[in-house]
Amino acid sequence: MCLSEFLSDKDLLETQFDTLYLWTDIMNKTNRITQSPDRQRELLVIAFKISGQRTFWEFLQARAYNQIGVALCLSNKFAKGIEEFMNSIGKYHQPPKLLGGIDTEPKVNMALAYWCQGYLAKAEEVLRGTFEAWDAGFGTMEGYLRGRILHALGNVRYDVGRFEETKVLRVGRFEESKELHERALQQYKTTFGKAHHKTADLCHKVARHCILRAEYGRARKLIDQGLGIWQREERFHQPELARTTFLKAILAERCGNEEEAAGLMETAREMRNKVPHATVKTDKEPLTEWDFDEIVAFFAR
Repeated sequence: MCLSEFLSDKDLLETQFDTLYLWTDIMNKTNRITQSPDRQRELLVIAFKISGQRTFWEFLQARAYNQIGVALCLSNKFAKGIEEFMNSIGKYHQPPKLLGGIDTEPKVNMALAYWCQGYLAKAEEVLRGTFEAWDAGFGTMEGYLRGRILHALGNVRYDVGRFEETKVLRVGRFEESKELHERALQQYKTTFGKAHHKTADLCHKVARHCILRAEYGRARKLIDQGLGIWQREERFHQPELARTTFLKAILAERCGNEEEAAGLMETAREMRNKVPHATVKTDKEPLTEWDFDEIVAFFAR
């Protein structure tokens, strides 16, 4: 039995698009970086074949361009990724009378690409505009995309704080970042539940804030929650496990547990060195937070 016997050419193409979109999304979210870009291009080819055969077909092209942008950014090709995100945003705005916020996904990805390159002001400008558009289109409706805006904006606020000239300003920015990350964590819990990898991403972020505030009990609880989530699919989340194990080592060090901290630090090093796209760190090289952030997908940092 063949699907082509039961589906029109248009329906068959749409089925191929949806199947390939799901597959490329899974590859992006499970750190299969080297397998991703070619599949994204196939997605765009199918989207153009469907052109004119379906109402709002531009949406398919918009989704395809966004996936290509994600794949490029996963390979640290952020400038090229931004070009694809802009293509995606443009396609979303071709159909008339769309709700504001319909292009939230590529806009957040674009803002994160700016953030990863250190363009904090540009990243914040994009995110503020995205938040306004979301509220105009969907009001205060909660969900995954609203959570993504909060997550990204929290990242930007944190890095802005790192460069403030006075302690008062730094602490203020860090507090803004913590509030945004706390809200994102609640959005992800509401949308996906307590055991989803997106929830784990924010467990890590909020735990880092808690360590800064010497809230060590809550930090440990959040770290263990995140590690527990990723350990269920360990082969797909090696970068995240390594990064949060490193954070747990920092927590142990802050608590004065030097032996535990040293053991966790070496475990984190070993886990990091097993990540296919990571450069090996020898025992003589000190580990930093960036050593672990750089191996995690840009949208999960």
